Amino acid sequence: PQDIANVIAFLASGFAPHATGTTIDINGASYVP
Repeated sequence: PQDIANVIAFLASGFAPHATGTTIDINGASYVP
């Protein structure tokens, strides 16, 4: 739940328009490229 809340907070922030054409994986850090 905290990971999802962090992504929602990011998407609602002023930085979100800079993340165009990206895929945000919410996986609890079980996979870090």
